[in-house]
Amino acid sequence: NPAAPIKLEEWLSYTCPHCGHFETADMPPFKTEFVAGGNVSVEIRNYVRDPVDAMMALLARCGDPEKFFDRHSYLMASQSDWMPRRSNIGGPAYALLTGEYASKDAEYAAMKGFMLTAFAKMDVASMVGELGLTVQQAFGEVKGRIGPGGVEGVLVTFERPVA
Repeated sequence: NPAAPIKLEEWLSYTCPHCGHFETADMPPFKTEFVAGGNVSVEIRNYVRDPVDAMMALLARCGDPEKFFDRHSYLMASQSDWMPRRSNIGGPAYALLTGEYASKDAEYAAMKGFMLTAFAKMDVASMVGELGLTVQQAFGEVKGRIGPGGVEGVLVTFERPVA
């Protein structure tokens, strides 16, 4: 409820196990007691810790904005299922993100390459149906949103959902 008198700004990371626990164990009773009653609104902000985190934040925010909280809840609740798949990405993809780049364009290209590799090797396509998205929507978001700012700037263009 954006008109609620009390505003809560929640910063979270999709790859943080503590955030995952908080979202699944502590946030539901809080939402039932305070948000559903119209006293508190919750604004989700992303604290992006790594490229996989950025990719999950993109998946949560792409598609119909009205469905953000459904996608967000699904990603947090299924964190223990998809987090182990990060090891499928491999060192060479992470190596793209280290070191010095000749230009910002080279840095953005490395970031985009990493995200697209992660998208494939983590089998994100198997998750998008559960998120209410098509593979084209999800892949398009990952491919299209990497630009100036790299991981730090990847979420700048998204509207902030408020419940």
